[in-house]
Amino acid sequence: MLRSPQAFERVFRAGRFTVKDHLVMHFAPNETELTRFGLVLAGKVAVAARRNLLRRRMREILRSLLPRIQPGYDVVFVLRQDTGESFAALKAKLMYLLAVRGLLQEAEGR
Repeated sequence: MLRSPQAFERVFRAGRFTVKDHLVMHFAPNETELTRFGLVLAGKVAVAARRNLLRRRMREILRSLLPRIQPGYDVVFVLRQDTGESFAALKAKLMYLLAVRGLLQEAEGR
């Protein structure tokens, strides 16, 4: 996970981005063979308990997709607004953003 403000700033400044509804994915190549993630949920998204739930859901989705994600990138997801969507809908949006930029590899056996 990305934690330092400098790492987030580097991705925002040097990287590219893609938008799907109220979810934005910023990404930039890094110098490692690891893909690291950062999550940003604006204070206006919802109350703290809802933001934490959304953060946990996004982490779980990324954890399940990690074997299929292209290594060597820093990726930051920014949730601008809570639309009250389901886990499956949130997963579909994350997969779409990763796939449209070529960061999501096809599943084995397909």
